[in-house]
Amino acid sequence: MCISSERDLRQSRYSRSCLWLLITIILGEAFLIGQGIEWSGLIDKNVTISSGLFGTTFFTLTGFHGFHVLVGLIALSILFGLALGGF
Repeated sequence: MCISSERDLRQSRYSRSCLWLLITIILGEAFLIGQGIEWSGLIDKNVTISSGLFGTTFFTLTGFHGFHVLVGLIALSILFGLALGGF
């Protein structure tokens, strides 16, 4: 969706570009919330990063992916703020 935002930005459709950025941010936040719910459910069932191969692999891979998404959301939020400010 970020590609759609870039296309709209190049065509001077600033409000549509901001809309696509906002949609991307919302979907990223939904992913992180879902990941938190999943982690919480597994921890309640005593599946942790130190409980075996599955826990180690799952929490490591999804943790790195969640961190990647979080950093992307921070960058997109900055871009969204700048776009709203007219920069």
